[in-house]
Amino acid sequence: MNKRNLKGIDEILIYDVEVFKFNTIIVFKQYNKPGYCVFEDDFRDLKDLIKNKVLVGFNNYRYDDYILSAILEGKTQEYIKQLNDYIISGGDMRDLEVGNTFYKLNTLDTMQELNNRISLKEFQANKGLSIEESPIDFNLNRPLNDREKELVKSYCIHDVYSTEILFEERIDSYFRPKLELVKMTNKSCNKWNTTTIAAEILTNGHKLFNWEYLRVDKKYLELVPEEVLDYWINNAKYVVNNNKVESFKYLEDGYELVFGFGGLHFGNKTIAQNVVLLDVSSMYPNIIINNDFLGFETLAYRKILAERMIAKNENDLNRSNALKLILNSVYGNFKNKYSNLYNPHAGVSTCITGQIAIYDLFRRLKKYGEIININTDGIAFVPKNNLWKKASMDWTLYWHLELIEKHYSKWIQKDVNNYIAQEVNGKIVTKGTDVNNFEYNPLGKVKHNIVDLCLVNYFLQDITIAETIKNNLNDPKLFQIILKTSNKFAATVDENKVIRNKVNRVFASKIGTHCLKRLRNDGNFSKFPDAPNKMLVFNDSLDNLDINKFKEILDTEYYLELANKKLKNWPVKNVIKLKDNTSKLREIERMII
Repeated sequence: MNKRNLKGIDEILIYDVEVFKFNTIIVFKQYNKPGYCVFEDDFRDLKDLIKNKVLVGFNNYRYDDYILSAILEGKTQEYIKQLNDYIISGGDMRDLEVGNTFYKLNTLDTMQELNNRISLKEFQANKGLSIEESPIDFNLNRPLNDREKELVKSYCIHDVYSTEILFEERIDSYFRPKLELVKMTNKSCNKWNTTTIAAEILTNGHKLFNWEYLRVDKKYLELVPEEVLDYWINNAKYVVNNNKVESFKYLEDGYELVFGFGGLHFGNKTIAQNVVLLDVSSMYPNIIINNDFLGFETLAYRKILAERMIAKNENDLNRSNALKLILNSVYGNFKNKYSNLYNPHAGVSTCITGQIAIYDLFRRLKKYGEIININTDGIAFVPKNNLWKKASMDWTLYWHLELIEKHYSKWIQKDVNNYIAQEVNGKIVTKGTDVNNFEYNPLGKVKHNIVDLCLVNYFLQDITIAETIKNNLNDPKLFQIILKTSNKFAATVDENKVIRNKVNRVFASKIGTHCLKRLRNDGNFSKFPDAPNKMLVFNDSLDNLDINKFKEILDTEYYLELANKKLKNWPVKNVIKLKDNTSKLREIERMII
């Protein structure tokens, strides 16, 4: 990332607040500049520091901004502590009396719309940073002494440092597009989430007309079996009222298709070669436009889609990504009762139309290949000949939708939502909880990366699980297990019932007796899923880990067994011969089920 391209970079302050009964400490850092500014109980120069600045925190929309607002309004330390306790206890933020300052603060929250809702400690762990928590009791019934103040400052500085790194991680993918959206509204709406901003842009603050019935073109309904149509008709009324319904399985030519109100799906255990994937480009946005599901706003929506294509072709990524957020938010907002776009019948109509379109594509393609995966807006198949190209072209002309074509040399599939695939150019694509973490993602719920990597290497490179583990012992991040105790539990405790961090980095260990568990509110203990019985707990920075000692005590058998356990649910490598309708033999790898 080229930091010089970030407009107003000198006007950004990263910050964090810590509140105790008799003390409040705030740390600020100017983005991309060295040094920290610490306020400790005396806040006389605070207004001057933050004037005309953009403040960036972590979870500050639910905590720090409220505390900062109270400080700027001159509230007493007693009030600030009471406010802190109210927020921490889960009080309703709408009941807070924070005056006007809160709404005038120009802030961004690095936690907002963060995938997986990971905590800052989890992010720090993912980056290999220290996740040690402050030993100072926040309910200490006396002022902090000098040593305690220095400790709190150091922990606070570490959190600010980590928040700055997280901000950098999300600048291009989230904050730039979001601020581009904000500019389109001419409103001060930095704190809104992107879906709310997108709805504001489309509707100009007015509520969309809410349909009373489904609207699916009759010519489309005639394309699906009567049983599927009856399923939709009988269950749509429950879905529009936000009730869950069971999916519907329909067997056709040996394929068990799963219809529902979230997409059409199919996928069995499979190993295949020479796979073609056809993805529908912007399927829901185009269905919404083609069927006029936004009424008077459809024209504006169509214009945004056209503008997005221009921005994309001109490599204007900020604007392209911002417009993409608008396009992709509409379907979700149809189902969001708090949105101006709320229209559940339109949402169900969009989903049903999409399923019919994919079902129609399935019917056309199954004549010319073996379907291996159907997932909402795409179909993967092994072609028998090239006749599928005309079939797909006819489909695009009928539906006025575009297909994006990709080719894979290998495709290994556990089920519709878990697969490993390698494009002909060598790029590896994975999906599903079993293999998503084979590439390290600092923003993910990372656990057992090495296990995911073992499966990918096993299927794509014929590397044994034991070899993958042995070849990666110098990278402890792959072996770390992040254990997080949620607020549903009282605490994290060790084998001696000593309270530990809420978030801990552990490794499976051959020696030692550490075994962290979750303490339930009823006094009983709960084991972390897939956690080792013997643990090396290491919450310091991984840079301080003695790699030689680490390799000596690491229990590699634990990771080996865990990988083998996962592998049992994946297909076995078998090769069979399929005969296509041109009588030409093609060998593909496929699971014998």
